[in-house]
Amino acid sequence: MLDQLFFIIAVSLFDSFATTQQIVIFVLILTTANPLKNSISYLAGLITVYFACGLFGYLALDQLSAFVSALAPAHGGLSDTAYYRAQIFAGIVFAAIGVIYYAKKRNSKKPAMENILISRLKNMNAHVAFVIGAVISVTGFPLSLPYIAALGKFAFLKMNMPEVVASVLLYNISYALPMLAILIIYFFTGAAGRENMEGRLNERAAKLNLRLTSIMFVALGLLSIADSIVFFLTRHPIFKDRFF
Repeated sequence: MLDQLFFIIAVSLFDSFATTQQIVIFVLILTTANPLKNSISYLAGLITVYFACGLFGYLALDQLSAFVSALAPAHGGLSDTAYYRAQIFAGIVFAAIGVIYYAKKRNSKKPAMENILISRLKNMNAHVAFVIGAVISVTGFPLSLPYIAALGKFAFLKMNMPEVVASVLLYNISYALPMLAILIIYFFTGAAGRENMEGRLNERAAKLNLRLTSIMFVALGLLSIADSIVFFLTRHPIFKDRFF
């Protein structure tokens, strides 16, 4: 049971930090005219729809897996040796992308698309914020490999429907934790602190997006390389299942 809880929390947090877009937009919504109301509505739209996507995805897991397989390269015919050699190469590529992306973007003065969008919606209401969160979940779910992998794990464990619902709910709560932490900090900050905080959020959101995206690419690359090295040294990789 503890292994399952750890798996759900770890994968959902990886999902959240690997796709930083929703966190960046959440931070930027704190700069709108009604920051608390809008950010809560955005989070509600994001999580309720992502939760619903998870349940529908579980019920249609065969079709969802076929969709993902069509996007991902087939590796079933590869031997373990060939696969882990390829994974080392993929890890080097991922790590290099992270380093190059950070080096290229860190001194960029061009405003991010999210900043432009939120600046135009400065006076948005809670309904618009909810819709933005819902749209991000719907469009992001089909390509959310960690979420789909978690749903596959639930099917493999032959969970009954109440267990699946509870697991998907826990996944979404964990997925929202980075944003909930930001919201709690913002909520307990005094009025003067909020004013100063809002004045810096646009700049910091762009830096946050850059750093998290770069870190996730590098971390995934290093993890892939480490997994392959351990396989070649011990014939037992760190993770029992292949990543790709």
